[in-house]
Amino acid sequence: MTADPAELIFFGEMNPKVFFEQAKRMGIPTRQLEDKSTRDHVWRCCLQEIRVETVRAVASRLGISLTEDQTRTIAAHSLVPEVNLDPVSLTDEEREKAEELYYHAVKAAVARQGQTLAEKTARADAQKMVFVGENGLTWIQRISRKAGCLVVLGMFSLGAGSMLGAMVVVVDSRQ
Repeated sequence: MTADPAELIFFGEMNPKVFFEQAKRMGIPTRQLEDKSTRDHVWRCCLQEIRVETVRAVASRLGISLTEDQTRTIAAHSLVPEVNLDPVSLTDEEREKAEELYYHAVKAAVARQGQTLAEKTARADAQKMVFVGENGLTWIQRISRKAGCLVVLGMFSLGAGSMLGAMVVVVDSRQ
């Protein structure tokens, strides 16, 4: 398992082999994975387990002492809202440790892209990550996500309408 703090933001260790191994550990036959809800459940469990290992490795590398419960809680917290839709509460001690882990994650993710980030900005971003993990998305973020889906559907409808219009013109011109 990688101890790269950036992996607290990215999902680099996820691959089909890991997915099918997780399904096997959960006792789910391959045939049942045809069901979308079953696949989604295995996928979330898989990402959770990967994140637990990542939190454990990163905390160890940084010298941050975590109990098994703290590791699992911070791992679940770090997956809000992308994987875990429900917020995850932290104790004061977990919040402090999560902020430190997220600070290093933000710095590493930015460095991975060949950029630099001021410590104050990285700490503010880490605090925002803790806030989102404990509170979920704001109502504005929820609306914008839903509006984004509506915009895509609207663009698809416009595209389909244009395509039908063009087909009518082509058919009409051949007569």
